Amino acid sequence: MIKNIKPGFCNRFENRDERDGGIFDAKVAANGNSISKGFAEKNVPYLRANSKSYCKIRVKQLAKGIKLIASDIDGVLTAGEIIILHSGEEIKIWDVRDRYAFSAAKKADSGIKFAWITGRKSKQVALRAKEIGIDFLYQECMSKKEALIEICSKLKILPKNVLYIGDDIVDLPALRFAGIAVAPADAFSEVKKYSDIVTKKAGGKGVLREIVDIVLRAKGLWHKANAKYL
Repeated sequence: MIKNIKPGFCNRFENRDERDGGIFDAKVAANGNSISKGFAEKNVPYLRANSKSYCKIRVKQLAKGIKLIASDIDGVLTAGEIIILHSGEEIKIWDVRDRYAFSAAKKADSGIKFAWITGRKSKQVALRAKEIGIDFLYQECMSKKEALIEICSKLKILPKNVLYIGDDIVDLPALRFAGIAVAPADAFSEVKKYSDIVTKKAGGKGVLREIVDIVLRAKGLWHKANAKYL
């Protein structure tokens, strides 16, 4: 279920033409939710006014169509702390729960692609990406929106099919571009303001796992991903 969505963040759904080519309407409200089309048609003004309901409905609808989950690394997949060795190489600490999220998405045959886009560069990140099977890795990249545009072109998908997770100001262009924008619980306040979802978890504490669960549930694939253990 999508619970951790802040009412004040629903303003970013007012002008979404670039990202999903449409606005909130009765059909969107009814499709895939426990709201009948008839009820939605009669209560669109209410649903528009009730920003929390509006946000949940739109995010759930968009989550079904996510084909790319992209994220920053430091502050999202890690807590943002970096150990620098005498050689200059960086050591990062990862959360094993996020590792399971990649596996779950593959087990569910979700077709979701993953991208890491970071402003820093590290051999450890390259090795980790290869080990997990990350589809796109951009290091020393400060133009994260442009990286997303390039990936979308390669995959032939639209912005509405993209979910991006970021924690700081440099991530704002990418967050505004993506169909669903996500911020960790401890992200910079301005980033939370422009996000559709603020996770319960802080950076480096299972943020990706939380988001992949949301997307898989929206697609109806969560049980398939975890069937072996249920």
